[in-house]
Amino acid sequence: TMSSRTGSPQQRLQRGSRGAAGSASPPSSVSNVEIPFLPGNTFADPRKTDFRRPQTLGFKCGLPVQAAETMAIGNQTHIASTLRKPLAEDPELAEVLDFTLTYGTRLKDQLAANQSQLVPAHIAYDKKVLSFKAYFKEAVPESPTEKFRVRFVRINYFLEDDSINVLETAQVNSGLPQGVFLRRQRVPRSTVKNDFYTAKDFNVAVDLALYGRVYRIYDCDGFTRNYYQSLGITLTESEVPPTDQYSQTRLYSECPARNAATPNANRFALRKFLENDRKVLRFYCSWDNSDEPFGECRPYVVQFFLVDDTVEVREVNTPNDGRDPFPIFLRRQRLTKTSGGNDYYLDEDFKPDCVVNVLGRPFLMCVFDVRTAHCNWRTAVMTTPVKPHPHQQLRRGQVH
Repeated sequence: TMSSRTGSPQQRLQRGSRGAAGSASPPSSVSNVEIPFLPGNTFADPRKTDFRRPQTLGFKCGLPVQAAETMAIGNQTHIASTLRKPLAEDPELAEVLDFTLTYGTRLKDQLAANQSQLVPAHIAYDKKVLSFKAYFKEAVPESPTEKFRVRFVRINYFLEDDSINVLETAQVNSGLPQGVFLRRQRVPRSTVKNDFYTAKDFNVAVDLALYGRVYRIYDCDGFTRNYYQSLGITLTESEVPPTDQYSQTRLYSECPARNAATPNANRFALRKFLENDRKVLRFYCSWDNSDEPFGECRPYVVQFFLVDDTVEVREVNTPNDGRDPFPIFLRRQRLTKTSGGNDYYLDEDFKPDCVVNVLGRPFLMCVFDVRTAHCNWRTAVMTTPVKPHPHQQLRRGQVH
């Protein structure tokens, strides 16, 4: 090693070339001959059986990287690594080998310095898309009501590979095939070969021609404006897109004007359903018809459903009462206050010691369920249970 450091740079370069040629040859009698490493002076070893290629592709921090090729085929030292080593260790030898005539001044050193800082485009611009809002006018021939129709689209520019796709905004009952208007691809800007659209060709309030169709860009999202601002480019202010006569006529026909002072009945019904679903008020009452022949005072249970203001009346059957066991006296329905009227009973109409007209039969409200009595609904008319009449001592087991 010490002897290789002696002599002029030209002599050391000749010895390095001979050593490189000797390392590339197999250990034999021929390898000891100092043959210049020139085209035509190399030979293949017929005894070589290992032709495996070294692994140069790996992963670092989850990203694919390519390592320097230091080993050749057959797990031997690569000839390029032996030639690069003297240049890195001996500055005098580097001055003798002047590559300025071939590669320019220090171009190789600049590329080597920037190689560690270079980030691939598919990593730097992954999932970064410039989105523009645009429209185009489509002619409507042979129509007495309209001349053209405005169709709105969204143009997406992918920074990863300079590709573009166009998506049409879906409209209800438009009768047109909507969705992907132009599949993702690189769009040529002109008839010149390899002349494609780039990010610098986009702006707001400009016309963009894609395959013969002219789109008018009128707005973009916030990410797109911030991206162009980071590059020192200021986009134009947004425009107001035009409207066509057909869209305006259809908008007025499908959405009629409503008075803001009038509440929406459907919305109130939905809110009432969500708040009062499965909430039932139960009242113990009696019907006294002892004035009639074979009449008597009979107990009943009235259930009021808050979700839809319906009423259900159930009989109270006792053992050996001599009556058929029909638990439902009145099926669930809205109960009118008068026969044939449109005035229905509500929850605030049920009060202690009040009379409720059930299809012409006066029912006296005697006692309320404990949960119903302490229920605080809209009117909050009840706070404590009311004692029943002496002849209406009902047990919970008698109610069906």
